[in-house]
Amino acid sequence: MLEFMRKNVGGLMGFALVGALVFAFALSFGAQSSGWGQGQSEHAVASVDGTAISETTYKYAFNLMGGRNLSRGSAEWAQTSQTVVDGLTERQLLLSLARKAGITASTDETEERILKGEMYATIPIETIAQKLQGLFFIDEATAAKELLERGYRVKESFLKDGKFDFDVFQKFVRYHLQLTEENFVEEQRLELIAQRVREMLITGVRISTEEVKSAYYRENDTASISYIKLFPAFFADRLDPTPEEMAAWITDNADPIKQYYETNKFKYTNLEKMARARHILTKVAEDATDEEKIKSKTEITGLLDRIKAGEDFAQLARQFSEDPGSGSRGGDLGFAPRGRMVPEFDEVMFNLEPGQISDVVETKFGFHIIRLESFREGNISLEEATEEIAEQLYRESEGKKRAQTTANEYLARLKAGEPIESLIPEGPSDGTPDHLGLKVRTSPSFSRSADSIPGIGNAPEIVTTAFDLTEESAIPDKVFTVRDDLFVIAIKDRVVPSDAEFAQQKDELTEKMSIMKQATWLREYIHTLKETALRDGRIEQTAEVVAPVPEHDLPTEGADPGEVEDTVEDKAKDKAEDVAEETEPEPAEAEAEETEAEEENKAEETAPEPAEVDDKAEETAPEPAEAEETAPEPEKVEPPKPAPKPAPPKPKPAPPKVKTKVEKPAPKPAPPKVEEKVEEKPAPKPAPPKAEDKAAEVEESPY
Repeated sequence: MLEFMRKNVGGLMGFALVGALVFAFALSFGAQSSGWGQGQSEHAVASVDGTAISETTYKYAFNLMGGRNLSRGSAEWAQTSQTVVDGLTERQLLLSLARKAGITASTDETEERILKGEMYATIPIETIAQKLQGLFFIDEATAAKELLERGYRVKESFLKDGKFDFDVFQKFVRYHLQLTEENFVEEQRLELIAQRVREMLITGVRISTEEVKSAYYRENDTASISYIKLFPAFFADRLDPTPEEMAAWITDNADPIKQYYETNKFKYTNLEKMARARHILTKVAEDATDEEKIKSKTEITGLLDRIKAGEDFAQLARQFSEDPGSGSRGGDLGFAPRGRMVPEFDEVMFNLEPGQISDVVETKFGFHIIRLESFREGNISLEEATEEIAEQLYRESEGKKRAQTTANEYLARLKAGEPIESLIPEGPSDGTPDHLGLKVRTSPSFSRSADSIPGIGNAPEIVTTAFDLTEESAIPDKVFTVRDDLFVIAIKDRVVPSDAEFAQQKDELTEKMSIMKQATWLREYIHTLKETALRDGRIEQTAEVVAPVPEHDLPTEGADPGEVEDTVEDKAKDKAEDVAEETEPEPAEAEAEETEAEEENKAEETAPEPAEVDDKAEETAPEPAEAEETAPEPEKVEPPKPAPKPAPPKPKPAPPKVKTKVEKPAPKPAPPKVEEKVEEKPAPKPAPPKAEDKAAEVEESPY
C-alpha cells in the first residue's frame, strides 16, 4: 500500500504524508483498535471448501452494499445481509476454481484499477440478473452485456475532477468500510481474480450461424391480425328485461341469489343512507361557450317535457343520455351513499322523494335530469336485496350468452366469405367508450416467439393459430377466449424474412446473441456450482450473521486525524481500565504476583533479542508513555524493559501481566497459557517473534 501511495503522492508533502500514515496505522490499527475491524476477535460467517470467510470481510462487504444505513433487524437489513453472505460464498467458489486453474492477479494490477476510480463487489449473479431484467428501458441483449461487463461494478468512485483523490479514498475505506487501505486493496485483488475466472468460464461459449439464423427467422417471421373483441359487459348493459321476465328468472335461480347474498352479506349490513337514481345527461365541455351551453340545456329541457308528458324515463335515457356507464341501462346508477356524486347532483338526489323527477341540474359534466328510485339504510334482508341481486346475476349470465352467440354468428359470416370489416358497419356512436365498443381492430405485428399481442394481452393460442393461417385459409375454426372476453380473428398481414436480409444483419446479431448466450450460460454454471457445493457439504454458513459495528461506535467521517486517534485511544484505555477493575488481585495475592512478575522480567532480560526488533519497533510502536496510557497497570508491577505489547485478559485465579513488547496483534490471547504460569513456576521466555511491518499487515493469499 505504501508503494501504491508513493506512486501517486510526490514531493516532500508526499513523503510526509506516507510517514504520517505509518504512524497512523500504528495507532489506528494496532492491538488497541476496536473501531475498524482490526485487532478484533474473528469468527467465520461462512466456510467454502474449508476456507473461512471472516467477519471482517463480511463487514466490509456489508458496508460496501450500503448496510450501514439500514436498521438492524429490518427486512431490508436481513435481505442485504444474506445477499452479502451469498455473494462472498459465490466469490470463494470462483477463487477455488482460480487456485486449481492457476489464475491470479497482482497488487499492482489492482492498484491501477483503484487509481481509475473502479471498485467491485461480488453480488450473487442471480440478484444482478433479476435487477437488470426489472429495468423496462433495456432489452435482453443490453441486460446481458451489462451483466458481463459492469454487473459487479460499484458506483462509488475515488476520483475528483477526473483524478484519484487520496482523501476521498482514505475516508471511504476507513470510515465507511471500516478497513485498512491494505486490506481493501487485497479484497479488490480477490474481486479481480473472481472476474478473471468468470471471463475464463465464458471464453469457450460460442454461438453457431445456424443458431443465429434460426433466431432471426423466429423473431422476424411476423404476422398481424384483424379482430373483434366482444365484451360480455357490453351485452349485459344493453339487456332490458321486462318485470315478467325477471320474476321468472328469480323463481328459477333462487339458490344462486341466496348464495350470493350470504357470500356478500357485508354489502347489506349496517349501511349508511343510500339513494338509487336514474339520470339523463347531455354533456357540456368545461371550456364550452355560452351558446353551446344554451343549446345543450335546450335539448335536455325538451326531454324533461317529454318525461312530464308521460314518456318512459328509462327508454329516453337509453336513447339520448350521453353517460356511457348508465345510458345503456336506462340511466340506472345503482345505490350510492351521500358524497359519491358531485355536490350539485348529490344535493338534489337526496332531497327528492321516491318516484320524483328533478328539474334540470347543472354540474361540471353538463346538464342532468334525475329520477329517484328509492332509499335504503341499515341492514338489508334477503327479500329486500333479491331484486337487485337478481338483476346483477341475470345481466352477467345473459351477457356472456349473448356475447358467445354474437361471436359465433360473426365467425360463420367470415367462413362464408364475408370480410371482417363488413361485420360491424361504421355508424353513429351510441355513447359507448371506444375501448368497450364493438368494432374491427388491427393488431401490431408480432413474432412467432411472442406470448402476447398488444391490445389483446397474453394469448399464446392466438399467436400459434395466426402463424398457421395462410392467404388461402385466413379464418380459424373457433372463437378464442382471453380472460372473459371473446375474440373473432382473421389474418391481416404476414411477413416472411429473406436470406438477403439475414446476411445484412448477421454480424450484429451474432455479437448480441453471443453475449446473451454467455450470460445465460454463466448464470446456469454458477447456479449448478453452488448447488453441487451445497449438496456435497462444501458450503457452511453460520445460523446468524454478526452485524457490523453500530454507527455510534465508529469515528465520524468528518473528524480530523487527531480526533480519530483520541477516539481509538480513549476506547482502548476505557476497556483496559474495565479489565483491570474486573481482575484486580486480592491483597493476600499481591506479594506472590509481584514475585512472579519479577521472575518473568528477569527471564525476559536474559532471553536473546535480535537487533532488528528494536529497529522495527521504532517505526511502528508508540512511545512508552503512550503505551502506558492504553494498557492497565496493576500496582507494584513495573513495566519491563522490552518494547510495549498488549496485556492478555486475566482469568479469575491470576491478575493480568503487563507487557510492553511490540507484537502483531492476535485476535484473542489464549488464557490457558496464563493458567500454566499460575500453577507452575515460569520458564525462561523464548526469543520474541520477529516484528512485522504494519504496512504489510495483510496475510499472504493463496490466490
